[in-house]
Amino acid sequence: GSTSIVTLNAGNGHGSTNTKIRRYTTTEVNTGTAITYADSATNGASFTINEPGLYEIYCTEVGNAGGWMMGISLNSAQLTTNINTITATDRKGFMYLITAAAVTSLTRVLRLAAGDVIRPHTNGSPTSTAASEGVFSIRKLTT
Repeated sequence: GSTSIVTLNAGNGHGSTNTKIRRYTTTEVNTGTAITYADSATNGASFTINEPGLYEIYCTEVGNAGGWMMGISLNSAQLTTNINTITATDRKGFMYLITAAAVTSLTRVLRLAAGDVIRPHTNGSPTSTAASEGVFSIRKLTT
């Protein structure tokens, strides 16, 4: 099949309603039909899976202060809850920045079903807006 990948950079805060869901300013790549990316000022960023298969998810952030958290949630309804305390089965990746100006990255491969929704989920703290410091990417690997 064709390649499906969505890659975003340059953090743009969080949703105003979904206060723990990260947003991004720049879409580097959005190709293929397996993933539908949506960005909303109220809901934050979401990635709806249209085709079942294995997906690689990658995110990175640079913190301006210690104590922030970033991760990946799947089908979570706890969109105003910190990533570290959402339902464990919804938390598919988690990183914690201890000191300022440190870079933290996370990669996860998951088998996802059509209709699943992946989100960049935080504790509301990541605030970097630099293109090189906040990246979220998801791509379909195989069926």
